[in-house]
Amino acid sequence: MHVGGSSPAAARRAAKYGAGWFAGGMLGPADRIAQLETARSSGRPIEYTRWGSISLTVEGADGFARQGVDRLVVSPSGATWPEQRDELSAFADRHGLASTADRHGLASTAGET
Repeated sequence: MHVGGSSPAAARRAAKYGAGWFAGGMLGPADRIAQLETARSSGRPIEYTRWGSISLTVEGADGFARQGVDRLVVSPSGATWPEQRDELSAFADRHGLASTADRHGLASTAGET
């Protein structure tokens, strides 16, 4: 179970009950680091999840990794499934995940509606 939230109490719950912490909110860097340390204080491995933009660059993803982030959640913004699929495919291509996208049927097919 991944515990979400941006409060110190959420980080404590992640440490006590969770396999991960899904940080939320608009925390400053110092608060986010302190809460991650709290979430990981149990001594068990705790995965760290953050929201990311569908337009995230490789450099941006590397920045999250340097912060200790294990997983990014991204959402497409397109209004239709083909637009969303194309956004997800572009994200996968940009981050070297294209073979994963293909396996899950996310790769774009030209002319498909």
